[in-house]
Amino acid sequence: MKDFTVFVLDDDKYFCLLMSCLMKQKGLVFGVDGYKINLMVFSDMETLDEAMRIIRETKPDLVILDYYLGAQGCKASLDILEKTIQCCAFDTDIHIISGLFPEDIRFVLAKRELQKTDIGITLKPFSIEDLMQIIKTSVNRKENAQYKRDAF
Repeated sequence: MKDFTVFVLDDDKYFCLLMSCLMKQKGLVFGVDGYKINLMVFSDMETLDEAMRIIRETKPDLVILDYYLGAQGCKASLDILEKTIQCCAFDTDIHIISGLFPEDIRFVLAKRELQKTDIGITLKPFSIEDLMQIIKTSVNRKENAQYKRDAF
């Protein structure tokens, strides 16, 4: 079974704790299409540089990023998003979670001319099934990309 790493970055400590608990209880240490899901949760907004260091070093398969991070708001999220795209564009899927409407976020991303166009956006609150679908979609993308690389 292959590993699939999910990095969650959100300033809501309760949400992060809930994610950790749900992952353990729901068995997100489960297999999805032959992958074992590993979860890393980061909620310390005082050390966003540390979050970025972890992303650079581990190159997670999926980053789930809150659109509005702490006192710095969406500026911090967009900075993390840009840096993640720069260091991990081909290795890492990115999915934004937010209480804002996806159309508003897509407009901001387009204005900033971010290169990665397949960034997923999910409106908060979302269900466990929504979370599972986000992960399964990312696993399928990884499988398809691996298949294409192996074919050449």
